[in-house]
Amino acid sequence: MAEHFNQVQFIGVTRSRDKVLITKHEHHCNVGVDPIKKMFKEMTEMNDGQNYAFQVKDTAWHLKSMNGLIYVLITKNTYPQSIAAQCLEEVNRQFIECVPEKRWTSAKEGQLDSTTSAVLDKICTTYDNLSEVSTMHKVMGKVEVLKYQMQDNIAKALDNCVALENIEETSMALKEQAKVFETQSNTLKKKLWLKNLKMKLIIAGIAIAIITVITVIVCAQVGAFDGDDK
Repeated sequence: MAEHFNQVQFIGVTRSRDKVLITKHEHHCNVGVDPIKKMFKEMTEMNDGQNYAFQVKDTAWHLKSMNGLIYVLITKNTYPQSIAAQCLEEVNRQFIECVPEKRWTSAKEGQLDSTTSAVLDKICTTYDNLSEVSTMHKVMGKVEVLKYQMQDNIAKALDNCVALENIEETSMALKEQAKVFETQSNTLKKKLWLKNLKMKLIIAGIAIAIITVITVIVCAQVGAFDGDDK
């Protein structure tokens, strides 16, 4: 049998819309339902995801509203709030896992006690031993730090991959542009070569024509074209 430290006394789950206490677990104490009902009558509307805490005599009441449910944890008034907040998160996680939404949205007061009794008792036993849960809290903190570091490293690696992909895409684009430029350059060279060839042929033709004309004129002047008078 697990040792009892009387640190955690009560865990309850209340539906937000009508404040019905659909399940509860009293851990080696007798809290009852009436104080919970009275507390909800006096409380104003709660913000989803926000932690609330207040003292009642020698106990501390910790509450958190999440996804249509309000989780209630009653502990000794010296219980660390950070661990209480962690406990409420654990209650939320395990409650959602073992109770389908369809059941808790229509459940009556106390209707889910038998379904959640073992789960809530285990959570109470775990978080009742502060020395163990503090160690677990530290380990989980280190795990979270490592997780964030790994996520950061993965994000950086993905960024590097994206950068490499961008470089590769840019390189491929430059290669394609180089091919297009080379093709256009070769085409332009051919056009210029043909143009130069035409110019050379034209100049050569003009030169030949001029030489021919000059030759004819010279020959005419020297009488090369005169007939034989004899």
